[in-house]
Amino acid sequence: MWEQALERVLLDDDGKILKFNTGALLHGSLKDQAEYFSKALGAGGTQPWLTQNEVRRTCDLPRSKDKDADSLKNPMTSKQMDKRGKQNELD
Repeated sequence: MWEQALERVLLDDDGKILKFNTGALLHGSLKDQAEYFSKALGAGGTQPWLTQNEVRRTCDLPRSKDKDADSLKNPMTSKQMDKRGKQNELD
């Protein structure tokens, strides 16, 4: 509702959109987010539970084009893991 009203008043018809990121109000400090996402990606030897693109989506960032950005990484080796935590052999 607010987005449409502001788009009518503030934006031209040049294809731009207005977006309220209300989820940003619920996030912690940048330090807290960095610690959480580091652990979620497997820093410090923890078992990863998020992929790079899942973290990027949470932060409202565009997807990475890196082919490994949708894979979980084993923090103890250079091998990729699938969503179930099984190791995949790298080429």
